[in-house]
Amino acid sequence: MEKPPESEIAGQHEKISYTAIGVAYARTFSDIPYSAEISKICDASNLTPENAEIHERMSPYFEGRFKALSNLIKKSGIKNILELASGVSPRDLLLTQDSLVNYIETDLPDMLRQKKAVLAELVKGKGIKIPPNLHFAELNVLDKNSFKKVIEQFPSGPIVIGHEGLVAYFNREEKEKMATIIREVLIDRGGIWITPDIFTLSDMEKLNTGGKRKEALEEIKKRTGRDYASNAFIDLDDAKKFFTDLGFEFNIQTLKETAGDIQSAKIGLNEESVQKQLSWNIWELKTNVPK
Repeated sequence: MEKPPESEIAGQHEKISYTAIGVAYARTFSDIPYSAEISKICDASNLTPENAEIHERMSPYFEGRFKALSNLIKKSGIKNILELASGVSPRDLLLTQDSLVNYIETDLPDMLRQKKAVLAELVKGKGIKIPPNLHFAELNVLDKNSFKKVIEQFPSGPIVIGHEGLVAYFNREEKEKMATIIREVLIDRGGIWITPDIFTLSDMEKLNTGGKRKEALEEIKKRTGRDYASNAFIDLDDAKKFFTDLGFEFNIQTLKETAGDIQSAKIGLNEESVQKQLSWNIWELKTNVPK
């Protein structure tokens, strides 16, 4: 990776999106490596008290989806890993500890520049180096040509595509466009698509922590211009039909089944809320067309 000049690092993290900073803060209640450092670099202390409280209450969900996705990627055994909309996640540093892994993380240009700045500051502070098997690429996931150019950067073999916190922003047409692109990639290369982002209107109740779901969703809508509720699937059957019709077969598990130990479940949160958050689904999707 080409390291950004020091002059560019300063101030970059001030531009990091509201949602990315909130998630970075939520992970500080977990035992995910580098979480505290990333939160500090991102100035998560500048979150409003209300937003900080909401993300603390939701920390089992954010920890759970991070660990579940990471675990299932590793379990797949696939060494070509593509992470979409990576934000300021530390998954890149963790999974590239396996020297056989070829890891490309992607995001939109501004966010990717910010991630590089955060990463540069992080590795400098920890006295470590960016792994040689970690690469970056700018990508709009709805642009088929750009998507396939990124795929061409991988060596031969199947690809595992993973992401968290992306599809919730997309309307149904955008979801279909993205899924169609991924299906074409999997038909061509083989592999699997893993995500906890496929959620329904009833799923949203699982994150109704402290009765502040409405306020949290309104804040996200104001900051991002995207409405989670209107973008959600009606129910699980609706989601299953959507992906079946697009040519996928899938395996659905919960975060509780796939994430392992959840440290933030032990910080004194309401037990019923914690269990609801960990009942969230994570999907593994494959094309049902033989390669």
